[in-house]
Amino acid sequence: MSYKERVVKGITWNFLLLMLSAPIGYLVRVLYANELPKLDVGLFYAVLDFLVYC
Repeated sequence: MSYKERVVKGITWNFLLLMLSAPIGYLVRVLYANELPKLDVGLFYAVLDFLVYC
């Protein structure tokens, strides 16, 4: 397999997984929001934002 084919295959896999992760992440958020109290959901996302941006 040539270098160009490996690059194209890698880009394709990255794009595919990126497109699959967005709907799955949205579904997880909806499930969390329906199962947990509002305070817990807010605290979870506040801590998550803190960890991501710090």
